[in-house]
Amino acid sequence: MDQRIENLRVSMIVPVYNGEKYLPVCLKDLEAQTLSEVEIILVDDGSTDGSPGICDRAALENDRIRVIHQKNQGLSAARNAGIRIARGEYVVFLDVDDRFENYLAEHAYRLAKQYDADVVMYSFRYRDADTGSDRDNGASSFFVGTKEEFFHKALTDAVRFEIFNAPWNKLIRRSLLEEWGLCFDPAYPIYEDILFAARLLQKAKKLVITPKICYSYFVRSSGSLITKFCESFFESVTAYYREAMKYCEGFENNRRQICSLTTLYDRLVILHLKQIALNGKLSEERKKQMIEDIIRDPDFRKTLGNASLPARKMAIKMLIYAGNADGIIFMYNWLERWRNRGHARGIAAKTGV
Repeated sequence: MDQRIENLRVSMIVPVYNGEKYLPVCLKDLEAQTLSEVEIILVDDGSTDGSPGICDRAALENDRIRVIHQKNQGLSAARNAGIRIARGEYVVFLDVDDRFENYLAEHAYRLAKQYDADVVMYSFRYRDADTGSDRDNGASSFFVGTKEEFFHKALTDAVRFEIFNAPWNKLIRRSLLEEWGLCFDPAYPIYEDILFAARLLQKAKKLVITPKICYSYFVRSSGSLITKFCESFFESVTAYYREAMKYCEGFENNRRQICSLTTLYDRLVILHLKQIALNGKLSEERKKQMIEDIIRDPDFRKTLGNASLPARKMAIKMLIYAGNADGIIFMYNWLERWRNRGHARGIAAKTGV
């Protein structure tokens, strides 16, 4: 075996779909990694722009870069394709339109080796692509421990600070993925990441959380969860919820953790109710039917009693309990009109219009 391949520490997997606008900066961040024993796997998921050519040229210029071209199958299938050819001891999943610190691979890998960890979670920064404003997000302190210690001491904070949710803030031992057949489920085109996280944490024996910020996640208005509508949203987050409860069942004294993971589920479902209510492409009859199907779901109704929702969510919670789909649609549309009028008044006050 080539000595270089045998010594590969980290495989950095980047799905690419029509990412020509972001690829040059992404490649710059990847090639600047201070850990030399990395491979970069670009998975072109059927791009129709200039992305395939950019990926191929990058691979010709840098022998650490490998490229897969496949027909468009979605984010989960692209990540899974990267896993299948990865040769590193650990893997990380990165998004082409985000930014990464040059020490990401080295910092996470050194912690993994120091503590013999299956998973290293690093903190990250939210960056508004429109305004350029930043918000640091992640752990306030360092954690290292077994899966039991993580569950009891760190899980609720990991959920609260969103360290739990995403795959792009985790370094993962590749042999763990292979041993348990862990991958991203293509059946769920949205929130496949938290479903993956719930399955991953059931198998990881030792985990590390570092407060060091290694990743910048770009928030773009065109890709917000309010504008991204998916018919199978509820099925996807329900699959996550069932897996999360299965995870909790493996531990005693799990009430606080169940509450935390259930609250995440309920917030996501309530977000979806808002998406449906404000979707201009759906008929009023279709909106009502979709909302009724969700709020009548016995498992979802049961979770509302275990969740810790903020006071501002009480109105929607009462409408859900009452089974009032019309009320939910009216409330969200009224709030949206009120918000838009308030925004318009603010502009008028500033411009004199």
